[in-house]
Amino acid sequence: MSRRLLALVVVSSLLAVAGCDSLKARVLLVKGHKAYKAQQYEEAIGYYKQILQIKPEDPQVNYMVAISNLALYHPGSSHPKDKQFSEESLKYFEKCLRLPAPNAKGVDPKSWTEKLEKYYLSLLAAAGMDDKAVAFLEAKRAKNPQDPTIWSELATYYVKRDFNKALDAWEKVATLAPKVKENWYTVGVACWERSYKGGAAVSDSERQQLITKGMAALDKAVALDNNYFEAMAYVNLMHREQAKVYANQKNKAGEEREVAEADRWVKKALAARQIKQEQEKQQAAKEAAAPKAEAPKK
Repeated sequence: MSRRLLALVVVSSLLAVAGCDSLKARVLLVKGHKAYKAQQYEEAIGYYKQILQIKPEDPQVNYMVAISNLALYHPGSSHPKDKQFSEESLKYFEKCLRLPAPNAKGVDPKSWTEKLEKYYLSLLAAAGMDDKAVAFLEAKRAKNPQDPTIWSELATYYVKRDFNKALDAWEKVATLAPKVKENWYTVGVACWERSYKGGAAVSDSERQQLITKGMAALDKAVALDNNYFEAMAYVNLMHREQAKVYANQKNKAGEEREVAEADRWVKKALAARQIKQEQEKQQAAKEAAAPKAEAPKK
């Protein structure tokens, strides 16, 4: 047999094997999806893993293994099977995050990655693996330091162990997106909670810093929306925290001044809430009075 003919035979054989493998993978995929829809997740995982023996880098099949294990996992359980399901799910989500998004119609790479990260972080939270979640988010922040969403997610973890680090993250969110009133409101609320709930563990010096920083943030929130009654309510509470500081300093005049200012902000908040409620009623009435689009005739 000539070398050229031999080469053609080899290529034809390889194509035939590839074709058989592709057909086998499609059959297994149908069986896997059928089992998954029937909530027979372990059976589905078996089919999907057989596909991965043929196509180990297939992102969608790796995803189905991850999501099937997630469906089997019971958060909070210490049972060995649940530990196995969580570890397997994490393993395949991590693999998916390393792989490119599926090259398929209707799959947006950004949405695909966001979906993977959402499931991955939710699973880490359910499994109590905060350190791993923080490491993942910090690595992500290093690549996208101007993304306020990443800073916000990190703050939710930092606050469990380091308030100052969490506050720095919330301030970063507000600085990166200064036109979003809720960002400044979050900084203000965090400062108030630390001052109020910290009790004797918070010194007057720290309390004063929290009040100053929190009041400045709440002022920015109200400046963005002069009917932001939720922020106004916390301005009231901040003045009451300031009154505590003056009380501890035996400054009766300062204490009374802050209480009076707090009472003034209570009235402002109530008035702003009434305005908001009236605006909502007017908007609802306007929408109800708007002509409804006619249903297409059959």
